[in-house]
Amino acid sequence: MDSGDGKNHTNPNTQPSQPAPSSKRASLRLANLNPPSAPTSNSLDSSLKKNTAFIKRLKTGLHTNENVQILIKETGTLSLDKYLSEISIALNEGLAKCKSAAEIWGAIEVISTLHQRFSSSFTELFIQQFLGGLALPSKQYLAGLATDQREREENSRIIRQRSLLRCLAEFDLVGLVRGVSKQGSSNVDDGETTFGVLKDLLTANKEALLIPLPLAVSFSKQFGSLYLPTAISSGTSAGPTPSEANILNDSNVTDDMIIKPATKEKFKKLLGQYFDALSRKAVSDHVKLQELEKKNCEAAIRSGQIFDDRVQTFEKLTKEQEKLWNGILSLAETLSLSPPTLPGPDATSTTNAITGTGLSSNFGAGASELGIWSDEEEKKFYEDLLDLKDEVPTMLLGISADAKKETEIKADQDGGDNEQSNAQTKLEEEMEKLEMKDLTTASDLPEQQGELKEAEPDETKQGSSSLAPTTEPSSAPDTLASGPAARLTALFTRLDQVYNSDALDKIAVEFAYLNSKAARNRLIKHLSGVNKNRTDLIPHYARMLAILSNYMPDVLTGILANVHDEFRYLQRKRKFVAQELHAIRTKNIRWISELTKFNLVPSHLILHIIKVCIDDLHGTNVENLCDVLEGCGRWVLNNTESREKMTQLLDQMKRKKASQNLDSRQIMLLENAYFQCNPPDRPVIEPKHRTPMELFIRHQLYDCLCKKSVDRTIKILRKLHWNDPEVVKLLRNILTKVWKVKFGNIYLLAIIVYDLSRFHADFTVSIVDQVLENIRYSMEVNIFKHNQQRIATIKYLGELYNYRVIDSRVIFDTLWSFVTFGHLDGRPWPDVVSPIDAPDDFFRVRMVCTLLNTCGHCFDRGSLKRRLNNFLKFFIMYLRCKEPTPMDIDFLLQDTFEELRPKLNIYLTYDEASKAVQEMFSSISDRGEKVDDDEMQEDEERGAADDKKSEPEDNEGVSDSDNDTVMGDAAGQTNANFEEEDLPRFPSSVATAEEEEEFEKELAQMIAETSNASTQAESNGPGARKVDRNPMAGSLFSDKGLPILKTSIQPSSKQDPLANQCEAMTFTMLTKKGNKQQLKTMQIPSNSSIAVQTRAQQMHSQVEHQQLKKLVLDYEMREEANERKNLAAEMARKGVNVKFLNE
Repeated sequence: MDSGDGKNHTNPNTQPSQPAPSSKRASLRLANLNPPSAPTSNSLDSSLKKNTAFIKRLKTGLHTNENVQILIKETGTLSLDKYLSEISIALNEGLAKCKSAAEIWGAIEVISTLHQRFSSSFTELFIQQFLGGLALPSKQYLAGLATDQREREENSRIIRQRSLLRCLAEFDLVGLVRGVSKQGSSNVDDGETTFGVLKDLLTANKEALLIPLPLAVSFSKQFGSLYLPTAISSGTSAGPTPSEANILNDSNVTDDMIIKPATKEKFKKLLGQYFDALSRKAVSDHVKLQELEKKNCEAAIRSGQIFDDRVQTFEKLTKEQEKLWNGILSLAETLSLSPPTLPGPDATSTTNAITGTGLSSNFGAGASELGIWSDEEEKKFYEDLLDLKDEVPTMLLGISADAKKETEIKADQDGGDNEQSNAQTKLEEEMEKLEMKDLTTASDLPEQQGELKEAEPDETKQGSSSLAPTTEPSSAPDTLASGPAARLTALFTRLDQVYNSDALDKIAVEFAYLNSKAARNRLIKHLSGVNKNRTDLIPHYARMLAILSNYMPDVLTGILANVHDEFRYLQRKRKFVAQELHAIRTKNIRWISELTKFNLVPSHLILHIIKVCIDDLHGTNVENLCDVLEGCGRWVLNNTESREKMTQLLDQMKRKKASQNLDSRQIMLLENAYFQCNPPDRPVIEPKHRTPMELFIRHQLYDCLCKKSVDRTIKILRKLHWNDPEVVKLLRNILTKVWKVKFGNIYLLAIIVYDLSRFHADFTVSIVDQVLENIRYSMEVNIFKHNQQRIATIKYLGELYNYRVIDSRVIFDTLWSFVTFGHLDGRPWPDVVSPIDAPDDFFRVRMVCTLLNTCGHCFDRGSLKRRLNNFLKFFIMYLRCKEPTPMDIDFLLQDTFEELRPKLNIYLTYDEASKAVQEMFSSISDRGEKVDDDEMQEDEERGAADDKKSEPEDNEGVSDSDNDTVMGDAAGQTNANFEEEDLPRFPSSVATAEEEEEFEKELAQMIAETSNASTQAESNGPGARKVDRNPMAGSLFSDKGLPILKTSIQPSSKQDPLANQCEAMTFTMLTKKGNKQQLKTMQIPSNSSIAVQTRAQQMHSQVEHQQLKKLVLDYEMREEANERKNLAAEMARKGVNVKFLNE
């Protein structure tokens, strides 16, 4: 026995957490059930000293491996018969010190050795005393203790009885209590004693089921495979039969065969009933916890205060609930049972929290991938934060290795299904504490804003000191050395100029290297003192706080304290609406919103701020509430911790808005803020499907079109597949919907239309027709939302005239339609109201001014000038039929008249304007149809004048070598690969037979005279007049003759070229012989058509030059008069009277 036991316990501490091996337990059980014969008393040592030392060693050293081996050896050598009672007491005291499995098993070996020697004379006494340690204390004793003492007593008893219960279970397995029961009876089955003790411990107090929970968990984990039934596979026996259990010398009995199946079922039933009772208690306590949580929340919102005893009660219940739930999970795993399902929050509250929101309950999940953020960049700004631990040594952040490890372990243990409930509990407690603080400290707030910034609550100071890094002593100096101070000043200067996340993260890392208490205090002061007009810096400041808060929480605590104190101060001054306080309110609310979006503001604080604004929904609080809701309301509403409370507050705000007498501006602000944080549900707008060709054309005209790229765009459009109706339709739609193009690029579309008209005339006609139809339709419906489109279309029409796509008749017809369409008999009357042109509607006036400002400068001569003057008279009469013009329309009219007709007589009454219109109609009727002929002639002259222009100002992107492409008239060769003869052109006027015959006669005469004149010129020798080799740009071409360059005779300084009309005019003709070009001069009679036309153009140019000269002189005279007037006024203010003498 000794050798076997000693061999098995040479190294008992190698696996302290593992139970004893099956073979060792079986051999020990066999020895205990069949003890050997006791040694004779003559061979035993009866020395008092050794026996006393043996008892002392049992009491103090039973839990050590060395003493176990000595005790086993001395049990067989000492005479202990007289000391059995002392040995029993010492064993019970020594067992109380055994905690681990190895220590308990060593004690069992010692007790088994004593049992094998003394049998029942020792075992019965020992077991009776041992079971007394597992007995429950009397209820009278517990009732006499205070609450704290009773809790400590219960906790110490459970710790002691947990190890004793483990010893008892092992005693049952090794056969020490087989013949002894708790009451002293014999012949009980194995495990019955343990079952009775466990039953008493678990069911003694049904109201305190949580107390014996550690006993049940420990027993089920350590002895579940031995005392509980297990799943039996096929081919194995279901357990020992009664006869097998009674065979004392059977060494083949295993550990799981020791306890009978009937006894195992009893253990299973007992633990199952206890588990059911715990489950019912867990559900009941969870419901009570939710009710208490709801009451605390309602009290916080209603009265704004809560007492400490309620907070302590809630915390105690929460801890008990956590402990109970963890025990239930352990039992469920061991017993292969399902844990109970705890009831969640009320369905009504969940519904109220989700109804009306277009977002999911969790950030970034659900219908929108971005969640509460408007775009990916904003989401990255608020969520992707730098971890200073990866950039800065941990010692600078105040993190030690042990603290870091402890934090990680704690974070792992905090998981579970009650996380949301615990967070909600904490929210309610903090809200109640916060509002209690508001009530107690409201009277102590400083009266002035300056005092507010200097004041700092004691609790904030205490919190900051307690949250300082562990590596920094509490007596750290509050001042910085000159070097770090200068670096910190430079860092703060850079912080005020940062506008991107990367630069801000670098500044945060640099500050971490300067981390100290004084530096953190300076940072708090700097961030709190941000200029009230620089609210754009607050989001960046908040991001820096979010980066630093994980390792420097005192900075965040200080900022939150300052922001909250400032908010409370402003609430006291809410009746003052001065501009200074308005700017401070805006800054304060911006701080709160940005900190909330970084999840730095506790939920109870932001909910408290919103509640305060809603409770007094008047004056400045309306704007404060709107700023908060627009700033962070969407975040608070979709946060799982504050969603329900936020929904209730929003409902309260809607009710107050409906019941209170707010003005329309405040109502609009509240509605906009509500929908900003709680947008309505609406289906996703599907983008319109566009073909690749449509996308390409839209890209060319909407994105790439500019003054320098217009030629390239024209070439690309000409290369399209014009035989495809879909392509033509797409291009027509884009070129007619000009309001989708930048307003400054409308003239470029007109250039494109003109250039395309040379090759696709029908397409250009359809463009013009659609533009005119759009203008007509807009006047018929007169919808306000289409006004911008109408302005763009009118501008487009004017540019089409500037680039000669349409003639003046279209412009004047459109102008007259603006002032006559929809009126009785096509004439406006002061007392007759048109349903589509009301007297207070001045948009047609704006369209007339837009069209005149675009192309009205072209109507400055001849019949076009006269016709525009007539229209302006009628237009003034149209204005006098309306109400007095608004200021913007009045300025627009003044600018238009000043540009087109600065000397126009503007009639102030309807009678004067009507009389002038009547006179105009009379004069027109006298002239008859001559007006249209004159108009066509003016258009032709305008076209010929435009042809003379070499290269317009707009053609900056055209190469100097390519003189064929001209943007000003949008004509010429645009692609060398195209054959101009094969492309369609506008039909030219066909000359009659008489005209062709007359032209041929004049041409023959001209050639003959030129030949004679050239011969005569060559004979004159060196003194002959040289030919001008710089011909004019406007060349005359004919299908039946050679090109001719026209020049006039160079007049002398004393002779007027137009004075003598009988003289001949000299022309230069270009001829070509082989590859050589020659210029020949010829005399043309003054009465020929070419000479007459040339003389008319010269006269027109001279008149135009005189007019321009007169305008310049008049402008200089006006400028001089204004300067004199200003000088006289300035001198008059100084008391000097100035008079100017006319030279």
